[in-house]
Amino acid sequence: MEENLADDEIEIELAPIAVQLAYVQQLLGNRQEAIASYTDLIKRNLPDEPSNAVAINNLVALKGPKDITDGLKKLDRLIQKKQWR
Repeated sequence: MEENLADDEIEIELAPIAVQLAYVQQLLGNRQEAIASYTDLIKRNLPDEPSNAVAINNLVALKGPKDITDGLKKLDRLIQKKQWR
């Protein structure tokens, strides 16, 4: 099936896969690669809230309690964004 999707639509469609790949990196012990992947996905601020939420949650879990405040702020922004829709 041929679809003519814009680049941003393709990026949104691939967001769940990007989160899964970052999680695989995390499981393999490639901590820095996983952190970089999660951070990159979060910074792109894609309109895929579930993928953003999983990336934020996994990043908080990976970084540990020292950076939990930043993660909670990101989750709060995501929740507020969802409420305004």
